[in-house]
Amino acid sequence: MNKNFVQKFGGFSRRKLIFEKFAKKKIKNKIEKMAFLRENIFQKIIDKKLPADVVFESEKILAFRDIAPKAATHILIVPKKFFRTAREISEKNLEIFGELFLAAKKISEKLKIPDYKLAMNVGENAGQVVPHVHLHFLSPDFQSNL
Repeated sequence: MNKNFVQKFGGFSRRKLIFEKFAKKKIKNKIEKMAFLRENIFQKIIDKKLPADVVFESEKILAFRDIAPKAATHILIVPKKFFRTAREISEKNLEIFGELFLAAKKISEKLKIPDYKLAMNVGENAGQVVPHVHLHFLSPDFQSNL
């Protein structure tokens, strides 16, 4: 990470290290309970206050590479409208969750990755760390016990 980046975005490098530390913790192939990060770093990325390697953007969705990838390709697909967890899904906002899956299809086509895994952690006990709904797009080399 270059010096100008750290100066411009202040503590982001420290937050990145903390996030990576949390993201890498596992106990016997089970995700350790992790508390939500205090800050919604995804909203900061959406608001262009933090940089990201954006791979897809539409009016409602932003997708960018994960800073602590679990596969050769690990992309986070995030609605621009804030939802803390997928427990907030309802008939009124059902469309946005469909947009997440449509974005995954478009990313697959753009990156020429026909086979991929999609995953969503819902809540702290399920491993959700960032308090903003997001869908993980993972290339086939991702290994899990699902």
